[in-house]
Amino acid sequence: PTSPSVCLSCYPGEKKIMVARPGNVQFSCLSGSCPPNYVENTPGECTPKCSSDCFNCNPTTPSVCTACYPGSKLITQTTPTNTQNTCVSGGCPSNYAETTPGECIRKCSLNCFDCNPTSPSVCLSCYPGEKKIMVARPGNVQFSCLSGSCPPNYVENTPGECTPKCSSDCFNCNPTTPSVCTACYPGSKLITQTTPTNTQNTCVSGGCPSNYAETTPGECIRKCSLNCFDCNPTSPSVC
Repeated sequence: PTSPSVCLSCYPGEKKIMVARPGNVQFSCLSGSCPPNYVENTPGECTPKCSSDCFNCNPTTPSVCTACYPGSKLITQTTPTNTQNTCVSGGCPSNYAETTPGECIRKCSLNCFDCNPTSPSVCLSCYPGEKKIMVARPGNVQFSCLSGSCPPNYVENTPGECTPKCSSDCFNCNPTTPSVCTACYPGSKLITQTTPTNTQNTCVSGGCPSNYAETTPGECIRKCSLNCFDCNPTSPSVC
């Protein structure tokens, strides 16, 4: 009575068509066949092939939208294993951007569920079933996401989070001594700190210390004999 364009019944020979919109279902009438994105499951009634938020959808997957109703935006929900499109009314979610009018595109790299607003590859949270992994570098801690088990040089002390076994300056380390590095991050050098009673490896960024030489690329070796902390530049045994 209050909506003249919302049909309750149709003339003989016409079909009743469900005009389903998000949060609202209305009926209209039409003559002839049902539109391509509708199906006549009940004689004389056309119902959408798609879920209610889609204007059009994947022919075999009703919940995967290919087009949205006016006022809604198409959002591409991409995960490491799947890509699906849905429709949302209003603005794009916080981790999406409307780079194309009417379409919300993920701001984050593929493996992140949510990310740093200015760094798409730095994850703030992960997809269900994935683990958050701490990528610790000297002076910088970042997070990424991965599926499956933690890498060999990481440990899952907290469920769903992989933390390094090694101290932050090591890329890899002695299994029983986290501060003894066996490999360094790109841009850092492995330095062998040898004393009369001990040998330890650490990583340094920049050049080798004054009493070390980079005889092998990426590795700092002591210039002095074992008993010297520092020595004559031309005589390693003269402390």
